[in-house]
Amino acid sequence: MAEPVSPAAPAGASESAATLENGTSTDLEPSDVPLLPPDGLTGPAHAVSEAKKSAAPRARKRTSAPAGKAGDAVAAKGGTDTPEPPRTRAPGKSTKPTRRRQAKRKGIDLGLQGGGAHGAYTWGVLDKLLEDGRLEFEGISGASAGTMNAVVLAHGLLDRPGVDPREKAREALHSFWLGVSQAGSSATAWAQTVFSWLNGRPTEYPVWHDWMQSMQQLITPFSQPPAEINPLRTVLEAQVDFERLRESTATRLFVSATNVRTGNIHIFRTHEITLDVAMASACLPWLFKPVKIDEDFYWDGGYLGNPPLYPFYYETLTSDILIVHINPIERKEKPVLPGQIMNRVNEITFNASLQREFRAISFVHKLIDEGWLKPEFRKRLKYPLIHSIRADKALYDLSSSTKFVTDWHFLTTLRDRGREAASRWLDAHFDDVGVRSTVDLRRDYLQRLPDATTIKA
Repeated sequence: MAEPVSPAAPAGASESAATLENGTSTDLEPSDVPLLPPDGLTGPAHAVSEAKKSAAPRARKRTSAPAGKAGDAVAAKGGTDTPEPPRTRAPGKSTKPTRRRQAKRKGIDLGLQGGGAHGAYTWGVLDKLLEDGRLEFEGISGASAGTMNAVVLAHGLLDRPGVDPREKAREALHSFWLGVSQAGSSATAWAQTVFSWLNGRPTEYPVWHDWMQSMQQLITPFSQPPAEINPLRTVLEAQVDFERLRESTATRLFVSATNVRTGNIHIFRTHEITLDVAMASACLPWLFKPVKIDEDFYWDGGYLGNPPLYPFYYETLTSDILIVHINPIERKEKPVLPGQIMNRVNEITFNASLQREFRAISFVHKLIDEGWLKPEFRKRLKYPLIHSIRADKALYDLSSSTKFVTDWHFLTTLRDRGREAASRWLDAHFDDVGVRSTVDLRRDYLQRLPDATTIKA
C-alpha cells in the first residue's frame, strides 16, 4: 500500500492506536472517546501488532429523475433487464496503468453510510474512485449496507499475483450487487408494500392483505420464517473469504453494530470481522432476529454509528475522511403523507450519530483554529480534514420503500448516479485532499453557534 499522506497539522494519530484496541473501550460512544490521545503509542503499527495477537470472535457455525413519484417509478421498473457484464473498463481501452494512476496516490479514509438497496449509490461512488486510481484507502468504516460495501471492497483489494487489485475490487462490487439483485428479498417485500401504501402509491398487490402481513412482522420478527435468514448472508458468504480478510493489514476496517443488551455502539475491527459480524451490522430489528456474537446480541450499526468516524482519529495516519452519504441531510418540502413522515424520520434517525460526530470534530477545529490549546497539547491532536459526497440531490426523488427494491435496473441506475457524483467530487476537490477540508461543518451540517466573544455574562 502506498505511504499515507501525513496529516495537515501535526498528527496525533500515531500516538494512540491501542486506546480502542485493548478491549476496554470498544463499546464507547463517540462523545466518550478522548480526542487528545495518550503518549507512548505508535498508531497503526501498534494496532496491527495487537490485531495479530487477537483472535476473531466466535461465529455461529446519473441524471436524476424529477422529485416525487418519478424516482419510485424508476424503482418499480424491472424484471426484464438483462444483467450487464462487470464494468471493469471502458470498451477498447487498455488495462495498463495510466499516468494518472501511476502517480503517487493520496491516502484517505472512507466512511460509508447504510441505507438498504440505496447502498448501490455507494457502489457507484467506489467504482469511480477505483477507476480513477489516485486515492489510497487507508481505513474504511461502515454500517449496514455500508458494511457490505466496505467488506467487499477490502476483500477485493487483497493482493493476488498478476491481478490489479483495483480492477478486482470493481469486479467484486459488481458481483456482490448482482447477487443481491438475483437473490431478491421476499423477507422485505412486505416492507416495500407498506411504505408504498403510506406514501399514497398503491402497489399491484391487495393492500389489506399485505397490511395484515406487515403488522404481524412489525409485532415481532421471531414469528415469521423470513426473519430467520437474511438473504444477504448467502450472497456475502459466497463473495468473501473472511479468514483471509481478517489476516489482512492492507486496509483497516471498522464495522459498527448496536449491542442489544447495553444499547452501546460496538466497533469490530479487521481482525474481528466474520460473516456474523457483517450480518449483525445490517440487522434491522423489525425485519430480522438479532445476531449473536460471543455472548451478546446485535442489531443494525446505523443506529449509533452511520458511519463511525472516531476510530479514524486514533488508528489511521491520514487526516482526510471522505463520507459517502446515502440518507439526504436536507429536504425542502414539509412531509404530509404518513409515508413521507416515516421517510423523513428514517433519514433523521440514521443521520443523527453522524451529526454528533461532526459536532465533536467542529469543536476540535475551533480549539485549534482559535489557539485555545497549549503547544504541548496541540502537537498531540489530529486535525481531521472532512470531505463528503452527499445524496441530497442524487437520491432526493426516492422514498423509503425503494430501500427494499433489488431490481437490477434500479440498482444500476443508483450506481450510475454514484459514479456521476464521485466524478464531480474528484474534479472539484481531489487537489484539496491532504491540504484542507472541503466541507464547512458548521455551515453545511450544524446549527451556527455564537462565537465565544459575543456571549455576554
